[in-house]
Amino acid sequence: DYKSTGQSDRLLSLSVEAGSYTGGAHGNAGVSALLSDRPAVRQIQFAELFTAPANMDRLLTQRWCDALDKEREKKRGEPVGGGGMFDEWPKLDEIAIIPSDKDNNRRFETLAMVASPYVAGPWAEGSYEIELAVTPELLAALKGEYRASFEAQTQ
Repeated sequence: DYKSTGQSDRLLSLSVEAGSYTGGAHGNAGVSALLSDRPAVRQIQFAELFTAPANMDRLLTQRWCDALDKEREKKRGEPVGGGGMFDEWPKLDEIAIIPSDKDNNRRFETLAMVASPYVAGPWAEGSYEIELAVTPELLAALKGEYRASFEAQTQ
């Protein structure tokens, strides 16, 4: 299932939900992102928006991890950190990062950070979807040709 999460003059952002069942206790499901550079007529990776890939990690990783742990604690009803396999933080390349234009002004102001089942928690916890605002620092770290497609939000 493909859903548009917004488009600017330069970019088209889609969330992609896929599922399958091949037997067993439950099917498999997941969310991914599809980002298209419209004038170039090609799919691009979220990291390609940045002047340097390290900027993406520096600006998003800690915010993602902090928000993820808060959501894990809500779902589990206890603090995270017991050292289990689902207490680790998935890397940014293991999750879907989906730019979203919630106010339909043709600029992305939020990023949906989605960890599918088994990526950040067991199947029973489902997906984790965390929305992060585009910050002025993130906007400044984007390549010039992509900056007009985003707008910074106050936190």
